[in-house]
Amino acid sequence: MENNLIRHELRDLTLESLHEGMSAKFDITITEKDFQYFSEFAYDTAPVHNNSKIASEMGYPKPIVYGFMVFSRFSGLLGMVLPGPRTVIHTAHYAMKKPVFIGDKLTYSVEVKKIVKSVKAVILDLKVFRDNEMVLKGETQCGFNR
Repeated sequence: MENNLIRHELRDLTLESLHEGMSAKFDITITEKDFQYFSEFAYDTAPVHNNSKIASEMGYPKPIVYGFMVFSRFSGLLGMVLPGPRTVIHTAHYAMKKPVFIGDKLTYSVEVKKIVKSVKAVILDLKVFRDNEMVLKGETQCGFNR
């Protein structure tokens, strides 16, 4: 599937329809076009992302993809699929476990970790894998507003 054609199917879930362990995922390949777009969007031309020599001096085999770019792909999955359009993100945090490079095929995974009915919120585990290797791990709390 071409990256510019990714369309998450809208799932109009309610807090009551969620359960712990519920999950969603999708695959994407990081393209040069996506990388350039994000670089321009973020106003970020840091050498580790654009200069092979600097990346090598920092211990990477080639320039690395922006961590925020990798993380940003969760937006559509969270907002459209799980927990879906009835929610907004309250908090989110993540850690890059391994570098990501242009051309990497990534699998994004979201799993319901905890449901907090008293405050109409859900806590989800966020993971990104390249092959079977985790490259990003995080967590987010989303709140139901309607």
